[in-house]
Amino acid sequence: MASCSVRSLLLWLSAVPMLASCASLVAKGREEHVFSQSACLDWFESRAAVEATEPGKFFSPDRHLGCFDGTIEREDLGAGTRALADWAGTASGGGKVLVIRSHGGDAEVALAIAENLQAQDVTVFAHELCASSCANYIFAGVEDRRVTSNALVLFHGGFSDQSRSRIEESLERLYAQVGDQIQDAEVDRQRLLASFDSNRARQDALLRRAGVDTAIIHAVDANDASSLSAELCGGVSNLPRNFVYFSEEDAAQLGLNLSGGATLTDPTSVNRRIADFGRAFVACRLPLDTFAQ
Repeated sequence: MASCSVRSLLLWLSAVPMLASCASLVAKGREEHVFSQSACLDWFESRAAVEATEPGKFFSPDRHLGCFDGTIEREDLGAGTRALADWAGTASGGGKVLVIRSHGGDAEVALAIAENLQAQDVTVFAHELCASSCANYIFAGVEDRRVTSNALVLFHGGFSDQSRSRIEESLERLYAQVGDQIQDAEVDRQRLLASFDSNRARQDALLRRAGVDTAIIHAVDANDASSLSAELCGGVSNLPRNFVYFSEEDAAQLGLNLSGGATLTDPTSVNRRIADFGRAFVACRLPLDTFAQ
């Protein structure tokens, strides 16, 4: 058996692709439901912007409306994530809306939540910031996706060939260092890689069902953000280029159409907004014609 610290590292490796107005919402193209998201927006207003990167909190003023703010964590670690997962997995007879502000988190947990949101035809409303696993799965994995004014939706790869290669390399280093603490390193390696492959298949199926091109994972991971021009990244900067995003036209071509609102797509404005959140990185606009073939 692995030691406690080794087990924690293995759990982390298995989830690596992470390393998400008081106007009414009217659902389109279905039986019309009108939702007031003001309770969520008031709740977000009472919280600091930096809390989008802290352990997630969940608030549900009624069974049709859920509000989530913060990091998506493994369910055994985060009460807020557990509450979100429970809400996403509980049928309500239709008409559910999730308002979310998150820089992402555990990819496997986010994927499972997104599968339930999709199955219930939930409207997802990104508030201010939805990045990494929030963007990949919870936002992209539903058909009715909306944003508040000037929200950021930032992508960061996922369960891809590149991520699998990084995991294999990390496992080799791990087993070289602590292999004597693991009963059968090869069996353990095969188990973790099989779990990754299963998640990759689930991820691709989720996106296809939502009408979204899986390039938002695979092509994003295959592209080197460091090769993009400074203009696409908001100017010259020494900060790491941790995320990418798309123009409105390219997003629509990828199937990431919005039912309401508009994201920020100007590189200077995007990175000014990221700085406002106190984050030490920049994001780059990724044109479709730069996707690796």
